[in-house]
Amino acid sequence: MLFLLKVLKLKSLILNLGETTYSAIKKCPLIKIYNPDYDMYKTKSDTFFKLLSKYSYCVQKASIDEGYIEVTGIIKGNTIEELKKNSIIYAKTLQNDVKNTLGFTINIGISNSKIIAKTASDLIKPNKIIPIFHDELKEKLYPLDISKLFLVGKKTEEKLKKHNITTIGKLTETDDKLLDKLLRNTTVQN
Repeated sequence: MLFLLKVLKLKSLILNLGETTYSAIKKCPLIKIYNPDYDMYKTKSDTFFKLLSKYSYCVQKASIDEGYIEVTGIIKGNTIEELKKNSIIYAKTLQNDVKNTLGFTINIGISNSKIIAKTASDLIKPNKIIPIFHDELKEKLYPLDISKLFLVGKKTEEKLKKHNITTIGKLTETDDKLLDKLLRNTTVQN
């Protein structure tokens, strides 16, 4: 059984998302463990994705509780600034609809790339809208620690940091051949 952490006091006890029950009890003997209600979770998930389809012609389910929506052509604006503003208004409308319909909050990352949108959505929680538009990459994304980039796990982070690739910006400046050498899966045979 796995469990999710929502209570900040538990986080201070060094419990981690996805930690085993055995490990959690060992760290915090007074913790209360509740069985998850998978049927309710699945029902909420189905309703969530159905609701998303009201906001986009293209909904991609990433997991039971995460997805991407394409809004190109839906959000209008005569200038880049107007498009940005309207994107945030659209996201806020979606966020409010989810809260009012389903009773829970969501984070929304806005970008022209799924990886950056996912990275943005994980930066600040809960119930936030975090836009990182193309012209804001150097300002908002590049200074971040490499560990903040979606899909960079602990092992990849260690490899990159050994080569002084400590920020997302430094990653973008790194030679492709070096990255290929560092990140190539060693189990793949050529």
